[in-house]
Amino acid sequence: MSRRRTSVTVTLPPEIIDYLRDKVDRRDFSTMAHGIEVCVLRYMQAEERGERP
Repeated sequence: MSRRRTSVTVTLPPEIIDYLRDKVDRRDFSTMAHGIEVCVLRYMQAEERGERP
């Protein structure tokens, strides 16, 4: 079963954009959106474990 995705627009500081671009260039993330998704998922997982990210 595939999940539908919703498009959003975010405004981020330049240093975060630079970080994401570098990670895409190094192929750690396939796109900037993928990088944001991975970071949010990791944050959510840390919260579920009771950690304070």
